Amino acid sequence: MKIRKILRRTLFFFISLFVLFSIAVAIALNFVFTPEKITPTVTEMLNENLNAKVNCQSIELTFFTTFPSFGITLKNGSLVTPSFRDRENDTLARFKECRASFNISKLLTKHNLVVNELSLTNPKIKAVIRKDGKANWNIVKQTETDTIVVNDTTSSFKINSVFIKKLSIENAKLSYHDFVTKAHVRIDSFNVALKAANTNEKLMLTTQTSGKRINFSKDGVRFARKLKASLNTKIFFDKKNMKVDFDKSELVLNDIDFLTEGHFSIDTLKREVDTDISLEMKVPSLKTLWEAIPRQYVKQEDVDVEGNVALKAVAKGIYGQGKFPLTDIEFKIDNGILKYNKFPGEIRHLEADMHSVLNFNEPEKSNLTIKNLLLEGTGVDLQGNAVVESLLEDPKIDSNIKGELDLTTLKKKFPVAADIDIQGVAQVDLNAVFKSNDIINSNFNNMKLKGHSTFTNLLVSVPKDTIYLKTQKTELVFGRKAETDSRKAFGKINVTDLTLNYKKQHDLTLAGLDIKLRAKMLKDSMAALGADIKFTNLKYKGIDSLKGAIRRANITAELSPRSTKERPAINTTFSIDSAGVWQGKRFVGIKNGNYKFTVKKNRDEQWMPRGYVEFNSLFAYTPEFAMPMRMEHSKVTINNRAITLKNARITFGNSDVTLTGQINNLFTKRSQGKDINAKLTLQSNYIDANEIMKVMHDNEPEAQPDFNTVAQNQNTSAQPTTTEKAVFKIPENINFVFNSDIKKLRYGELDMTDIKGLLKVEEGHLKLNEFELTTLAAKLTTSINYTPVDNTKAKVDFDFNLHDIEMANIAKVLPAMDSLFPMTKSFEGKAHLRMQGTAMLNEDMTVNIPTVRSIAALQATDIMVLDSETFTEMAKTLMFKQKEKNTIETLEMEMIIEQSHMEVLPALVEIDRYRLAVGGVQNLDLTYDYHVSVLKSPIPFKTGVNIKGDLDDYNISLGKAKYKYYFTDKERLKEKADESIINKKKKILAQLQFE
Repeated sequence: MKIRKILRRTLFFFISLFVLFSIAVAIALNFVFTPEKITPTVTEMLNENLNAKVNCQSIELTFFTTFPSFGITLKNGSLVTPSFRDRENDTLARFKECRASFNISKLLTKHNLVVNELSLTNPKIKAVIRKDGKANWNIVKQTETDTIVVNDTTSSFKINSVFIKKLSIENAKLSYHDFVTKAHVRIDSFNVALKAANTNEKLMLTTQTSGKRINFSKDGVRFARKLKASLNTKIFFDKKNMKVDFDKSELVLNDIDFLTEGHFSIDTLKREVDTDISLEMKVPSLKTLWEAIPRQYVKQEDVDVEGNVALKAVAKGIYGQGKFPLTDIEFKIDNGILKYNKFPGEIRHLEADMHSVLNFNEPEKSNLTIKNLLLEGTGVDLQGNAVVESLLEDPKIDSNIKGELDLTTLKKKFPVAADIDIQGVAQVDLNAVFKSNDIINSNFNNMKLKGHSTFTNLLVSVPKDTIYLKTQKTELVFGRKAETDSRKAFGKINVTDLTLNYKKQHDLTLAGLDIKLRAKMLKDSMAALGADIKFTNLKYKGIDSLKGAIRRANITAELSPRSTKERPAINTTFSIDSAGVWQGKRFVGIKNGNYKFTVKKNRDEQWMPRGYVEFNSLFAYTPEFAMPMRMEHSKVTINNRAITLKNARITFGNSDVTLTGQINNLFTKRSQGKDINAKLTLQSNYIDANEIMKVMHDNEPEAQPDFNTVAQNQNTSAQPTTTEKAVFKIPENINFVFNSDIKKLRYGELDMTDIKGLLKVEEGHLKLNEFELTTLAAKLTTSINYTPVDNTKAKVDFDFNLHDIEMANIAKVLPAMDSLFPMTKSFEGKAHLRMQGTAMLNEDMTVNIPTVRSIAALQATDIMVLDSETFTEMAKTLMFKQKEKNTIETLEMEMIIEQSHMEVLPALVEIDRYRLAVGGVQNLDLTYDYHVSVLKSPIPFKTGVNIKGDLDDYNISLGKAKYKYYFTDKERLKEKADESIINKKKKILAQLQFE
């Protein structure tokens, strides 16, 4: 009884003690050692003892979740190390959550930090070995006694050792950069489960490691891309001898199992590792290798696979700064057989024997040898071999392949994808000797090819990717068999009846193609690849209604590689019998064309052309200018983005032009914001402006002309002349300047001759600067700015200067004057008229009279006033002598046109025995209100005559002379005149520069 009682009391005591301890711990964790209090303390302690910056959102102590050990949880933390490039800091690690549990008693009593378990979730780790061989993860500050010291203002705490028993890393993103060996690794999903056991002599590790999407490169050469791997191993570390051993470790690479074993010996003084590792396929069978092929490439069900596979790799040697172990790889397939149970096709014999040596210390000694590659079966009989020297530096490849492929049989007797159709027979017998750098640098003269390949009745159809290829016969010949009598060639390609469709966007047919390849030595020991190309009956259909056709063409092309002095270039010369390109209703056609081009890369790595195009005839058509255009024998020079024309004669409709000059930015993408600009000399015998305005106005042409009809029409006869005019649009992406010299131009019912001046097309405007021409025996100098608003109207700013024009013809040259100034028809004689202003044009290019805003001035001498009813009535009133024609000695008028009327400012007129001042208003509806002041007459006093009405109904009355003070030599009388009217007259004359 006493023993039970003692035990019960003892048990109660310990339970009470545990409960009290738990309560104390709970109170300490929740009220004393809260995250807010310990986070800055712990981060400060870590920053003092690490060569890195530790940042953490919160740090929390745990006990109950990690019982019986104490634990710590860090959230949203990062570890930043000084950058080895002295630019900015590098983040060694960043994590969402880090959990650790440790033995508190050993930490407090023996100063040994024993971490029972450490886990990281979703971390990002960046490991770097710098050029000096130092790793960025060696961040613990070392003291003289090899301890970690934690100092504060009151105490000092030393950690003698750190040991982690269990490590777990989940879904890490790892990047590793070794700038000593130039090796780089990136893993998108990295997982580690590691357990460790420690004694005084050995460290034992058990690890399960896996990674997805692994990329590995060295010296700029990629050795692995999107690799999947896992490793299960036990590692023994001999602390005394600094040696690591592992055996029978399981490595899985892309679902292929391997066994690996070996050891490392570490020399800490030299910072080198003596390596001896071997890797061997776990199950040496062809079936294992077959099942590792992704299912999207081959069908793996219902197939019998036999054969042996031997895959072994050994890496042995020193790994350190500038030193790497020698890697030896062997791969063999013996007696391979593959047969599907539900298909008659089979691979009866598959053999491969390959051996490779990777020597990173002396890359030129690395090599790959394929002693034998044999594939024999239903519809296939291939054998080949190859030797690759200097594998890691500038690979030199010597390869041979010979055999036959019956693609039709392969499709029928093997489980080829149902949506892929392949047919035809391929015969191959080729030998190729070349260096990879010769291909990269386009040094084709060093390539040695011989043999031939023939594809008969080849058809490849992939409806899923909308690819269709068909050819009756394709032949490739290399070596002496390819040489011709005319010039030496190292290869030729012949294609008969080619049909190609790609993505339902490009359709190409070709009756025949003949290519001869050759190499030419250049001065700098480089070689250019040349080709002589002939093809017949090429037809093409593309997207956006694009079509093209070439009847026959001969092309000589030469590709010059990049050298130290020159950029890569393509030189071509070719001749075409006839060719045409259509897009919708647009087309361009050429007959008997000869071309010479050099296409060279510029500093922006863009290919730019330079050369010329020469042809007998060119034909073009576009709905925006719905007249077929024809250019006779001409030569067009192209230099980068510029085209130079020299006496290029173009005919269209009733018109002809001859252009000389340069067009720039023609080959620039419109997205680059550069407009096409040109400076050209334009000469013409005849231009039918009415015809041009009509076709540029119409939204749709009446009918699209036939290309063959236009091409065969050698002499385009003049079409019936129209007098209709129409508003036309100006393209907005061109800036053209024409220095024009036009012998004759038809505009409306007017024929204009000897036209000279600058014509500018820019930003959707048509501008005429100081244009000089002759029409109706009058000299006209004009400047016009034409701006289309839409298809029904346009705006025009004008400046007309008419010299020696018959008064009756003013309305013919300027039809608006017929409504605004009809009295010009009542005069006979020549005048000088100047007008400036702005107006809107109707759809038929007639002036919208109410929109006219203008000033004008007219001067005439010795003109005749024709006898009219209005003039006769006024002559009776003023008692003029009765004459059929009355002479006006001088006529000087200034006019303002606005708001549908023309205001004639007071003008001096001398007729018969009279000196008159005339002024008033002429309205758009042909009504008028004029006043005539009689300044000098047989009547001994000054009087005024008011004329009001229209041509059929008017009224003449006498009144005061309103303008008697405007034309006098007496200053005191001039002061009585209306100064505003005098200023208007002066301003008009000054603005018009009228003398």
